[in-house]
Amino acid sequence: LGNCLDLTETNSLEIVNKSYYILKQVYVEENLELPQNKAAFAEDEDLVQRNLDCAVINLVHELRKSDGAEEFSTVRGIFPEGEALFPGSAIRNKTHIQICVRNSHNIRGVFRVDESGF
Repeated sequence: LGNCLDLTETNSLEIVNKSYYILKQVYVEENLELPQNKAAFAEDEDLVQRNLDCAVINLVHELRKSDGAEEFSTVRGIFPEGEALFPGSAIRNKTHIQICVRNSHNIRGVFRVDESGF
């Protein structure tokens, strides 16, 4: 993943959190409404239209670039979504990992996963 903004690691979460407060300050100073994560459809309890999250992460990249810091080539995050997999479980039935590749040099190959069964 190269230099990854890994949202499973404390250091990356601290970077994103700091970026949120900077973004919030800018919006307050400009008297603007902060972007909001929103439901994409009526039953969407996970707010999958993640406008705020996107703005915050984009600001992380802008701040690093303006500071002359090494840019992140990828971003990885875990998204727990959906209903409990079974009663009392913290595991959700739509939990998934997303990876955003910002630098195409990090792509080593593309392949299809055989979905014919287990």
